[in-house]
Amino acid sequence: MSAVFASVPALGTFKKDRKRAGVVLRDEAGRTVDFHSFRMTLGTWLQREGIQPSVVQKIMRHASFDTTEKYDTDLRIHDLEQAVSQLRLPRAAVASEGQVATGTHGRASEECHQNC
Repeated sequence: MSAVFASVPALGTFKKDRKRAGVVLRDEAGRTVDFHSFRMTLGTWLQREGIQPSVVQKIMRHASFDTTEKYDTDLRIHDLEQAVSQLRLPRAAVASEGQVATGTHGRASEECHQNC
């Protein structure tokens, strides 16, 4: 894999580029921007797009995907909610009107607790 940059930009160059791009150093939530925040953004976007973990690891140049997952991704609760909403449940898994939400298939909850 070839490098994106011939060398890592100096801190002064990073600061100038950030300012020129209109990226604030600290936002209203108190989050700060630095080189690693850009890496985390890249890792998170790759994960959200469903890129294979081994490919994300290579792009991030980590020896282990554990490092990528622990330090360079930021999957939040809305990512988890979206993942669950994409589940396709088989029709048999969806409760019919005759089933009770307890999974007792029609028996009252009290009856089950007395006999269990």
